[in-house]
Amino acid sequence: MEKIKVVHIVESFGGGVFGSVSQLCNHIDKSKFQVSLIYSLRPETPPNFQKYLNKDVKLIYLPMVRELSPIRDIKSFIELYKILKRNKPDVVHLHSSKAGVLGRLATRILRIKKVFYSPRGFAFLREDVSATKRQLYYFFEKVTSLFGGVIIGCSTDEYNYAKRISNSAVMISNGVDLGIIESIEKTKKENNAKVFIGTSGRISPQKNPQMFCKIAAALKNHNVHFVWIGDGELTDTIEKCDAKIDKTGWKTREQGLTFVSMLDIYVQTSLWEGMPISVLEAMALGKPVVATDIVGNRDLVIHGKTGFLAKNEEDFIQYVKILVDDKQIRKQMGDAGRTLIKSTYDIKYIVKQFQELYERHD
Repeated sequence: MEKIKVVHIVESFGGGVFGSVSQLCNHIDKSKFQVSLIYSLRPETPPNFQKYLNKDVKLIYLPMVRELSPIRDIKSFIELYKILKRNKPDVVHLHSSKAGVLGRLATRILRIKKVFYSPRGFAFLREDVSATKRQLYYFFEKVTSLFGGVIIGCSTDEYNYAKRISNSAVMISNGVDLGIIESIEKTKKENNAKVFIGTSGRISPQKNPQMFCKIAAALKNHNVHFVWIGDGELTDTIEKCDAKIDKTGWKTREQGLTFVSMLDIYVQTSLWEGMPISVLEAMALGKPVVATDIVGNRDLVIHGKTGFLAKNEEDFIQYVKILVDDKQIRKQMGDAGRTLIKSTYDIKYIVKQFQELYERHD
Protein backbone atom coordinates (compact mmCIF):
# COMPACT_ATOMS: atom_id res chain seq x y z
CA MET A 1 0.00 0.00 0.00
CA GLU A 2 1.33 3.43 -0.95
CA LYS A 3 2.13 5.63 2.03
CA ILE A 4 0.30 8.88 2.72
CA LYS A 5 2.70 11.79 2.20
CA VAL A 6 2.42 14.26 5.09
CA VAL A 7 4.25 17.59 5.04
CA HIS A 8 4.52 19.67 8.22
CA ILE A 9 5.34 23.37 7.86
CA VAL A 10 6.54 25.39 10.85
CA GLU A 11 8.11 28.84 11.22
CA SER A 12 8.17 29.06 15.03
CA PHE A 13 10.57 26.13 15.36
CA GLY A 14 11.41 26.41 19.05
CA GLY A 15 10.04 25.93 22.55
CA GLY A 16 6.70 24.17 22.88
CA VAL A 17 5.98 24.25 19.14
CA PHE A 18 9.24 22.43 18.47
CA GLY A 19 8.33 19.84 21.08
CA SER A 20 4.82 19.30 19.69
CA VAL A 21 5.88 19.08 16.05
CA SER A 22 8.86 16.82 16.68
CA GLN A 23 6.74 14.43 18.76
CA LEU A 24 4.10 14.30 16.04
CA CYS A 25 6.71 13.60 13.36
CA ASN A 26 8.40 10.90 15.43
CA HIS A 27 5.39 8.98 16.76
CA ILE A 28 3.24 8.77 13.63
CA ASP A 29 2.88 5.30 12.13
CA LYS A 30 5.67 5.13 9.52
CA SER A 31 4.13 2.05 7.91
CA LYS A 32 1.25 4.29 6.77
CA PHE A 33 2.78 7.76 6.54
CA GLN A 34 5.81 9.34 4.90
CA VAL A 35 6.77 12.50 6.79
CA SER A 36 8.53 15.67 5.65
CA LEU A 37 9.17 18.79 7.73
CA ILE A 38 9.60 22.27 6.22
CA TYR A 39 11.09 24.47 8.93
CA SER A 40 12.68 27.82 9.74
CA LEU A 41 15.20 28.60 12.46
CA ARG A 42 14.76 30.82 15.50
CA PRO A 43 17.24 31.77 18.25
CA GLU A 44 15.53 29.27 20.56
CA THR A 45 15.69 26.39 18.05
CA PRO A 46 17.91 23.70 19.63
CA PRO A 47 21.31 23.88 17.89
CA ASN A 48 21.33 20.10 17.51
CA PHE A 49 17.61 19.80 16.73
CA GLN A 50 18.19 17.02 14.17
CA LYS A 51 18.96 14.56 16.98
CA TYR A 52 15.40 14.95 18.27
CA LEU A 53 13.86 13.89 14.97
CA ASN A 54 13.82 10.36 13.60
CA LYS A 55 16.09 9.83 10.61
CA ASP A 56 13.15 8.91 8.39
CA VAL A 57 11.74 12.45 8.71
CA LYS A 58 12.77 14.42 5.62
CA LEU A 59 13.98 17.92 6.60
CA ILE A 60 13.61 20.91 4.26
CA TYR A 61 14.90 24.31 5.35
CA LEU A 62 12.88 27.38 4.35
CA PRO A 63 13.62 30.88 5.73
CA MET A 64 10.49 32.47 7.22
CA VAL A 65 10.21 35.36 9.68
CA ARG A 66 7.85 35.76 12.63
CA GLU A 67 6.73 39.37 12.16
CA LEU A 68 5.02 40.89 9.13
CA SER A 69 7.58 41.57 6.38
CA PRO A 70 6.00 41.87 2.91
CA ILE A 71 9.16 41.39 0.85
CA ARG A 72 10.51 38.48 2.88
CA ASP A 73 7.04 36.92 3.21
CA ILE A 74 6.58 36.98 -0.57
CA LYS A 75 9.98 35.31 -1.04
CA SER A 76 9.06 32.65 1.53
CA PHE A 77 5.70 32.07 -0.14
CA ILE A 78 7.23 31.58 -3.60
CA GLU A 79 9.77 29.09 -2.28
CA LEU A 80 7.12 27.26 -0.24
CA TYR A 81 4.90 27.01 -3.32
CA LYS A 82 7.79 25.47 -5.28
CA ILE A 83 8.59 22.95 -2.53
CA LEU A 84 4.99 21.80 -2.20
CA LYS A 85 4.54 21.57 -5.96
CA ARG A 86 7.70 19.47 -6.20
CA ASN A 87 6.84 17.14 -3.29
CA LYS A 88 3.13 16.65 -4.10
CA PRO A 89 1.92 15.93 -0.53
CA ASP A 90 -1.36 14.25 0.28
CA VAL A 91 -1.64 16.08 3.62
CA VAL A 92 -0.25 19.47 4.67
CA HIS A 93 -0.16 20.37 8.37
CA LEU A 94 0.68 23.98 9.21
CA HIS A 95 1.94 25.01 12.64
CA SER A 96 1.73 28.59 14.04
CA SER A 97 0.39 31.77 12.43
CA LYS A 98 2.98 32.61 9.75
CA ALA A 99 3.00 29.07 8.37
CA GLY A 100 -0.80 29.15 8.57
CA VAL A 101 -1.03 32.20 6.29
CA LEU A 102 1.62 31.25 3.73
CA GLY A 103 0.70 27.57 3.73
CA ARG A 104 -3.03 27.97 3.22
CA LEU A 105 -2.48 30.35 0.32
CA ALA A 106 0.00 27.97 -1.35
CA THR A 107 -2.18 24.89 -0.85
CA ARG A 108 -5.21 26.74 -2.20
CA ILE A 109 -3.41 27.58 -5.43
CA LEU A 110 -2.06 24.02 -5.70
CA ARG A 111 -5.51 22.59 -4.92
CA ILE A 112 -4.26 20.40 -2.09
CA LYS A 113 -7.39 19.24 -0.30
CA LYS A 114 -6.20 17.87 3.03
CA VAL A 115 -4.88 20.92 4.86
CA PHE A 116 -4.72 21.35 8.64
CA TYR A 117 -3.65 24.38 10.64
CA SER A 118 -2.56 24.30 14.29
CA PRO A 119 -2.26 27.92 15.56
CA ARG A 120 -0.57 26.84 18.82
CA GLY A 121 -1.42 30.23 20.30
CA PHE A 122 -3.27 32.63 17.99
CA ALA A 123 -1.16 35.70 17.15
CA PHE A 124 -4.12 38.01 17.86
CA LEU A 125 -3.86 37.00 21.54
CA ARG A 126 -0.36 38.43 21.85
CA GLU A 127 0.09 41.05 24.55
CA ASP A 128 3.43 42.40 23.27
CA VAL A 129 1.93 44.19 20.24
CA SER A 130 -0.55 47.03 19.80
CA ALA A 131 -4.32 46.59 19.67
CA THR A 132 -4.21 47.63 16.01
CA LYS A 133 -1.74 44.88 15.17
CA ARG A 134 -3.82 42.31 17.07
CA GLN A 135 -6.85 43.32 15.02
CA LEU A 136 -4.76 42.94 11.88
CA TYR A 137 -3.71 39.44 12.93
CA TYR A 138 -7.34 38.52 13.54
CA PHE A 139 -8.23 39.87 10.09
CA PHE A 140 -5.51 37.70 8.52
CA GLU A 141 -6.88 34.64 10.32
CA LYS A 142 -10.40 35.34 9.01
CA VAL A 143 -9.23 35.94 5.45
CA THR A 144 -6.88 32.96 5.22
CA SER A 145 -9.57 30.69 6.66
CA LEU A 146 -11.43 31.34 3.39
CA PHE A 147 -8.61 29.54 1.56
CA GLY A 148 -9.73 26.28 3.16
CA GLY A 149 -8.27 23.87 5.64
CA VAL A 150 -9.28 22.68 9.10
CA ILE A 151 -8.16 24.62 12.18
CA ILE A 152 -6.99 22.35 15.02
CA GLY A 153 -7.31 23.88 18.47
CA CYS A 154 -4.86 22.43 20.99
CA SER A 155 -6.96 23.55 23.98
CA THR A 156 -10.64 24.17 24.68
CA ASP A 157 -10.31 27.95 24.50
CA GLU A 158 -8.22 27.85 21.33
CA TYR A 159 -10.83 25.55 19.76
CA ASN A 160 -13.57 28.04 20.69
CA TYR A 161 -11.61 30.86 19.05
CA ALA A 162 -11.12 28.65 15.98
CA LYS A 163 -14.90 28.13 15.68
CA ARG A 164 -15.37 31.90 15.58
CA ILE A 165 -12.94 32.13 12.68
CA SER A 166 -13.92 29.08 10.64
CA ASN A 167 -16.71 26.56 10.24
CA SER A 168 -14.04 23.86 9.92
CA ALA A 169 -12.48 23.34 13.34
CA VAL A 170 -11.63 20.40 15.56
CA MET A 171 -9.84 19.98 18.87
CA ILE A 172 -6.82 17.76 19.49
CA SER A 173 -4.80 18.53 22.61
CA ASN A 174 -1.04 18.68 22.87
CA GLY A 175 0.58 15.64 24.43
CA VAL A 176 3.59 14.40 26.36
CA ASP A 177 6.07 11.64 25.56
CA LEU A 178 5.68 9.68 28.79
CA GLY A 179 8.61 7.45 27.87
CA ILE A 180 11.01 10.39 28.18
CA ILE A 181 9.29 11.51 31.39
CA GLU A 182 9.73 8.08 32.96
CA SER A 183 13.42 7.98 32.08
CA ILE A 184 13.94 11.42 33.66
CA GLU A 185 12.07 10.44 36.83
CA LYS A 186 14.37 7.45 37.34
CA THR A 187 17.40 9.73 37.60
CA LYS A 188 15.95 12.78 39.40
CA LYS A 189 17.44 14.05 42.65
CA GLU A 190 15.45 15.52 45.51
CA ASN A 191 16.12 18.97 46.95
CA ASN A 192 15.87 18.96 50.73
CA ALA A 193 17.43 22.23 51.90
CA LYS A 194 15.17 24.72 50.13
CA VAL A 195 11.93 24.82 48.18
CA PHE A 196 12.91 25.07 44.51
CA ILE A 197 10.58 27.20 42.38
CA GLY A 198 11.07 27.53 38.67
CA THR A 199 9.85 27.88 35.13
CA SER A 200 11.10 26.80 31.71
CA GLY A 201 11.19 28.50 28.32
CA ARG A 202 12.29 31.54 26.43
CA ILE A 203 12.79 34.70 28.52
CA SER A 204 10.51 36.74 26.29
CA PRO A 205 7.50 39.09 26.50
CA GLN A 206 5.13 36.14 26.14
CA LYS A 207 6.54 34.41 29.22
CA ASN A 208 6.30 37.61 31.31
CA PRO A 209 9.60 37.40 33.26
CA GLN A 210 8.63 40.63 35.06
CA MET A 211 5.92 38.74 36.94
CA PHE A 212 8.28 35.89 37.74
CA CYS A 213 10.71 38.45 39.16
CA LYS A 214 7.99 40.03 41.32
CA ILE A 215 7.12 36.63 42.80
CA ALA A 216 10.78 35.95 43.57
CA ALA A 217 11.22 39.38 45.17
CA ALA A 218 8.11 38.92 47.35
CA LEU A 219 9.36 35.56 48.65
CA LYS A 220 13.09 36.27 48.85
CA ASN A 221 13.10 36.09 52.66
CA HIS A 222 11.57 32.61 52.63
CA ASN A 223 13.50 29.35 52.38
CA VAL A 224 13.26 29.26 48.58
CA HIS A 225 15.44 29.10 45.50
CA PHE A 226 14.24 30.45 42.13
CA VAL A 227 15.46 29.21 38.74
CA TRP A 228 14.62 30.00 35.10
CA ILE A 229 15.41 27.13 32.76
CA GLY A 230 16.22 28.79 29.43
CA ASP A 231 17.36 32.10 27.97
CA GLY A 232 16.10 34.92 25.80
CA GLU A 233 16.02 38.58 24.87
CA LEU A 234 14.68 39.74 28.26
CA THR A 235 17.41 38.06 30.27
CA ASP A 236 18.26 41.43 31.89
CA THR A 237 14.92 41.30 33.69
CA ILE A 238 16.05 38.16 35.47
CA GLU A 239 19.59 39.31 36.10
CA LYS A 240 18.52 42.69 37.55
CA CYS A 241 15.69 41.32 39.69
CA ASP A 242 15.52 42.36 43.35
CA ALA A 243 15.95 38.70 44.27
CA LYS A 244 18.37 35.98 43.21
CA ILE A 245 17.14 33.95 40.24
CA ASP A 246 19.47 31.38 38.70
CA LYS A 247 19.35 31.25 34.89
CA THR A 248 20.50 28.00 33.33
CA GLY A 249 20.74 29.15 29.70
CA TRP A 250 19.53 26.91 26.89
CA LYS A 251 19.75 23.21 27.67
CA THR A 252 19.11 20.01 25.77
CA ARG A 253 15.62 18.58 26.12
CA GLU A 254 16.82 15.94 28.58
CA GLN A 255 18.79 18.48 30.63
CA GLY A 256 15.84 20.86 30.74
CA LEU A 257 13.47 18.14 31.93
CA THR A 258 16.01 17.05 34.53
CA PHE A 259 16.04 20.59 35.93
CA VAL A 260 12.21 20.60 36.01
CA SER A 261 12.23 17.24 37.83
CA MET A 262 14.26 18.87 40.64
CA LEU A 263 11.70 21.66 41.21
CA ASP A 264 9.17 21.61 44.02
CA ILE A 265 6.82 24.15 42.39
CA TYR A 266 6.40 25.03 38.73
CA VAL A 267 5.31 28.59 37.89
CA GLN A 268 3.94 29.67 34.49
CA THR A 269 3.58 33.45 34.19
CA SER A 270 2.76 33.59 30.45
CA LEU A 271 0.53 36.32 29.02
CA TRP A 272 -0.80 34.11 26.22
CA GLU A 273 -0.52 30.44 25.20
CA GLY A 274 -2.01 27.70 23.05
CA MET A 275 -1.47 24.77 25.38
CA PRO A 276 2.00 24.97 26.97
CA ILE A 277 4.13 21.85 26.60
CA SER A 278 6.22 23.03 29.56
CA VAL A 279 3.20 22.84 31.88
CA LEU A 280 2.23 19.42 30.50
CA GLU A 281 5.75 18.15 31.20
CA ALA A 282 5.94 19.71 34.67
CA MET A 283 2.65 18.09 35.63
CA ALA A 284 3.75 14.75 34.15
CA LEU A 285 6.79 15.04 36.44
CA GLY A 286 4.47 15.49 39.42
CA LYS A 287 4.90 19.22 39.99
CA PRO A 288 2.12 21.45 41.37
CA VAL A 289 1.65 24.38 38.97
CA VAL A 290 0.77 28.01 39.58
CA ALA A 291 -0.15 29.51 36.21
CA THR A 292 -1.79 32.54 34.68
CA ASP A 293 -5.54 32.12 34.17
CA ILE A 294 -5.37 32.19 30.36
CA VAL A 295 -6.05 30.06 27.26
CA GLY A 296 -4.38 26.66 27.48
CA ASN A 297 -3.41 26.85 31.13
CA ARG A 298 -7.07 26.54 32.09
CA ASP A 299 -7.29 23.13 30.38
CA LEU A 300 -4.43 21.71 32.41
CA VAL A 301 -4.43 23.41 35.80
CA ILE A 302 -7.53 22.47 37.77
CA HIS A 303 -7.69 25.25 40.36
CA GLY A 304 -7.27 23.85 43.84
CA LYS A 305 -6.59 20.30 42.61
CA THR A 306 -3.53 20.20 40.30
CA GLY A 307 -2.38 23.71 41.14
CA PHE A 308 -3.67 27.27 41.10
CA LEU A 309 -4.75 29.74 38.40
CA ALA A 310 -3.66 33.32 39.08
CA LYS A 311 -5.31 36.44 37.71
CA ASN A 312 -2.80 38.97 39.05
CA GLU A 313 0.41 39.51 41.01
CA GLU A 314 -1.31 39.14 44.39
CA ASP A 315 -2.75 35.76 43.35
CA PHE A 316 0.62 34.49 42.19
CA ILE A 317 2.37 35.44 45.41
CA GLN A 318 -0.43 34.07 47.59
CA TYR A 319 -0.66 30.71 45.79
CA VAL A 320 3.09 30.15 45.53
CA LYS A 321 3.42 30.93 49.25
CA ILE A 322 0.70 28.38 50.09
CA LEU A 323 2.70 25.71 48.28
CA VAL A 324 5.99 26.85 49.80
CA ASP A 325 4.54 26.50 53.30
CA ASP A 326 2.80 23.14 52.84
CA LYS A 327 4.72 20.15 51.50
CA GLN A 328 1.64 17.91 51.74
CA ILE A 329 -0.40 20.15 49.43
CA ARG A 330 2.51 20.19 46.98
CA LYS A 331 2.51 16.39 46.91
CA GLN A 332 -1.27 16.07 46.60
CA MET A 333 -1.47 18.55 43.71
CA GLY A 334 1.60 17.10 42.02
CA ASP A 335 0.19 13.57 42.19
CA ALA A 336 -3.18 14.76 40.85
CA GLY A 337 -1.49 16.52 37.95
CA ARG A 338 0.60 13.46 37.08
CA THR A 339 -2.52 11.28 37.07
CA LEU A 340 -4.36 13.73 34.78
CA ILE A 341 -1.53 13.87 32.24
CA LYS A 342 -1.00 10.11 32.11
CA SER A 343 -4.72 9.43 31.66
CA THR A 344 -5.44 12.11 29.03
CA TYR A 345 -2.33 13.56 27.37
CA ASP A 346 -0.15 10.59 26.39
CA ILE A 347 1.41 11.52 23.03
CA LYS A 348 0.69 8.04 21.62
CA TYR A 349 -3.03 8.61 22.10
CA ILE A 350 -2.82 12.15 20.73
CA VAL A 351 -0.94 11.07 17.59
CA LYS A 352 -3.58 8.43 16.86
CA GLN A 353 -6.16 11.22 16.73
CA PHE A 354 -4.04 13.09 14.18
CA GLN A 355 -3.59 9.94 12.10
CA GLU A 356 -7.34 9.35 11.99
CA LEU A 357 -7.86 12.98 10.95
CA TYR A 358 -5.28 12.71 8.15
CA GLU A 359 -6.82 9.48 6.84
CA ARG A 360 -10.52 10.32 6.96
CA HIS A 361 -10.82 14.03 6.20
CA ASP A 362 -11.62 15.20 2.67
